Amino acid sequence: MFVAGSAYDGTGIKLGIDWLVEEMGKSRRTEALRARTDTYAKI
Repeated sequence: MFVAGSAYDGTGIKLGIDWLVEEMGKSRRTEALRARTDTYAKI
């Protein structure tokens, strides 16, 4: 699906960033990196 966005008011940029953050939150790679970061922070 294509949604028109505008660089003038930033609507397309905000939607894109919101989508990216949501997808990263669901990613197993993100979970692995977060776990690794927590491990190193405890050292």
